[in-house]
Amino acid sequence: MDNDNYLLESFLEKFYNPSQQILPRVSVDTVVSGNCYMKNDAIERNSWMIALPSHYPITKKSQRKVRRGKILLFIALIITAVFSALLAFFIDVVSQELLFLRLDLLSLAESHVVSVLIWVAYSLVFSLIAASFGDWLCQAAEGAGFAELRVILTGIEIPNFLEWKTLIAKTFGLICAIGAGLSIGKEGPNVHMASIIAERVISLGPFNKIKREVNLRYILLTASIAAGTAATFGTPLGGAIFGIELTGTYFFVNNFYKSVFCSLVTAYMFHILQSFEIVPQIEKVSYGHHTLCGDFYIHIITGFIIAIIGVTFVQAVQKLTKFRSQKIVPWLYHRYRYAAAISIFTSLTTFYAIWLRISDAILINLMFSSDKLPDSWVGPEILGLPGQIPILILVAFLKILLLSIDITIQAPVGFFTPCICVGAILGRVFGEFSLFLGYPTFPGIYAAVGAASLATSTTHTLSVALMIFEMIEDIHFLVPMCLSVFISYAVSSYSHKSIYDTLIAIKNLPFLPIYKRWSTNSCCARDVADPSIPYIPKYCTLRDLIDALSDSSMFSVLPVLDDEFYLIGEINALNVKKYLSQRFENDTRNLSTKARKTIWNELTETPLFIEMTAEVKLQVDEFWESSVNLWSETLKFNTSPLFVSQKTPLYKVHYIFMMLGLVHIYVVDQGKFVGIIAHSCFSHRPKTEEF
Repeated sequence: MDNDNYLLESFLEKFYNPSQQILPRVSVDTVVSGNCYMKNDAIERNSWMIALPSHYPITKKSQRKVRRGKILLFIALIITAVFSALLAFFIDVVSQELLFLRLDLLSLAESHVVSVLIWVAYSLVFSLIAASFGDWLCQAAEGAGFAELRVILTGIEIPNFLEWKTLIAKTFGLICAIGAGLSIGKEGPNVHMASIIAERVISLGPFNKIKREVNLRYILLTASIAAGTAATFGTPLGGAIFGIELTGTYFFVNNFYKSVFCSLVTAYMFHILQSFEIVPQIEKVSYGHHTLCGDFYIHIITGFIIAIIGVTFVQAVQKLTKFRSQKIVPWLYHRYRYAAAISIFTSLTTFYAIWLRISDAILINLMFSSDKLPDSWVGPEILGLPGQIPILILVAFLKILLLSIDITIQAPVGFFTPCICVGAILGRVFGEFSLFLGYPTFPGIYAAVGAASLATSTTHTLSVALMIFEMIEDIHFLVPMCLSVFISYAVSSYSHKSIYDTLIAIKNLPFLPIYKRWSTNSCCARDVADPSIPYIPKYCTLRDLIDALSDSSMFSVLPVLDDEFYLIGEINALNVKKYLSQRFENDTRNLSTKARKTIWNELTETPLFIEMTAEVKLQVDEFWESSVNLWSETLKFNTSPLFVSQKTPLYKVHYIFMMLGLVHIYVVDQGKFVGIIAHSCFSHRPKTEEF
């Protein structure tokens, strides 16, 4: 108890000053570095709790600052939502006009051969243009962007991913890729573009405070996922929950309403723009009251088989990507040759399989419809089955084949909407079969269930079911939907990683995976800490700084230790470089030219030999032996670095990384430096320890 009283007095003495009538800020770093935990405006340590004084005064100035910050955040959310919807609509309109232009050119052909040449050449030209944006403008615009965004939300920054040039390349590259007739989607690129808009908004002057606060920035980026999804499908609640499922393991519930708000504004803009009826969208369907009778087992089989197809699709994408990256066929490795080969194969397939010329939205509406399929979808009966079933199976096979091939092209591509389309076709197969068996049902219900099941099996997200309900505005088949989707999720998550985790692994991105607690329960922080990190002594010289900097290529920070190796702080490596440059400008003005060149070469690590006299050598040595002021504004010396005890279980360390989005954390033994645990420690652990 005496120890508790001592700690309480120490805390109040450090953080609370009654004479000033204010409570200085206590950072999360300070709290956690003291091995404490924030809880309800109090600090809990083991069995005791230090509560902040109840008479702590809240000034009107601080209240105004908080209100101003909330207003700025909601303004940023509104701007992100509005421009995300406008940009998505612009892409839909322009890409649709490009597809119409191809049909118009096809109608001018006078022979079959000319028709094929026009169809293939048109696709080839726009595919090459789409691939060129990543080569000429920004490579970060390639792909869907979901995998990289997940990495950013764990605390790792990816260069150029949220820049203006990436937005331009993503926009026009996606337009050309869709205009080329490739079997790709738009949701992933729309989410990426929404996140770029959010990042650019908070880079503007009035919103800089949001960017400086890491948590607020992550809230806005998470909301941008909901905005991108709502800009594609007009589903506010499904988009918000999809963003939670996609971005991470832990999510603060009190931030959920911000994502919903951003998604609602986007969906409102989406429906306003769609009222012009320029671009076809998924239509509302009413199936009436539906109850499970004897066909419940067909829904179980539907979920299971579609899950297997989804897992096979993810594995196919993984193998195709590795096939190209490993240069098994060397001439196909080149960006433009690969894009040309893919576009030629896709265009020839879509030319002869006329069902694949239909846009995904119209195809989904056709599958979801409660009416019978048109005569063009009725083929010859095989094994006594209805003629629709063989055609549907053929179209589903060709569609998923083209999808798995087309999304490996080096251009802005997505896969979510075509995945829903393929799932709807597969679900319609089971619906037609159920109708053939004599069950009183609507095949469109099976199409909706199949669409959600396939999307769930590839992304490992359950919110897809809610998105389908929002799109068609009918919830009467809730039970079969949940039954099939949960089975699909269980089978796919047990069999293989999601397509997002697969792409993260293929691209070797530093993502923080989930581990089973029992797989890390026997390990502690000491077991994985790296003690080889260079450090800065408390009483250091410029020579100590340059030596530590030259050895810190793997780390962005340098710990500061005293003579007994106690951790007293940390300094960012970039700030060390700035400080050395400033000292060079200020302290070498009166030195000889040779001395300045020698010091500069050592600063820039330029391997040039300059012959030095004794006087020059003395000047150089005096410069490097100059003392360092750690409290310089340039160094920004952090006296409260985040650290844990060496005996802390590894699963707790992992939890801290996940919750705070850390890049590194120090390990100490009663204050003495033991080592550092970096983000890569978890992202490169054995694959067998993943869920």
